[in-house]
Amino acid sequence: AGGITALFPESPGLSFATWLVFAAPMALTCLLVIWWAISATYLPRGRPPYDPAATLFLIQSQRRQLGQISYREMCVLADFVLLAVLWITRSPGFVPGWGELFDGYATDATTAVFMATLLFAIPARPPYLLAYLYRVASLSCGRASTAEGGSTARAGAEAAQFHASSEIEMSS
Repeated sequence: AGGITALFPESPGLSFATWLVFAAPMALTCLLVIWWAISATYLPRGRPPYDPAATLFLIQSQRRQLGQISYREMCVLADFVLLAVLWITRSPGFVPGWGELFDGYATDATTAVFMATLLFAIPARPPYLLAYLYRVASLSCGRASTAEGGSTARAGAEAAQFHASSEIEMSS
């Protein structure tokens, strides 16, 4: 999208919504042509067609083997859905999008990098709500976390000093 605005500065620009309007009919046409080609090539002729009940049973049994969706999978799914929504709503073209709040500095790449970085910030296991809120509150208060860190460092230094003095006494 940045190359188009550099080559054609008078153009209205290219957003996800305008690209979707252009590419969706072409993608649907390609999908139908490929489906027809695969069906014509690989579906049996002269034999009875497949058994829908057996196919449904096979799909359901394999679905049960997968188990429930995990917390991590749900986080990635939510991240991807939010990314798609942010891409579509950044500058839809028919209404001002959220990208206007940043004076044109927010691009689709900015959104993608932000959402990818967000995946690193999400904890691997679902946190206990109160413990998580306590951790967030203690990180936002610089003095509280510094005091906790200072007392922890002092306790560690005292323990190391005690350990070193007990080794000196044992060796003499």
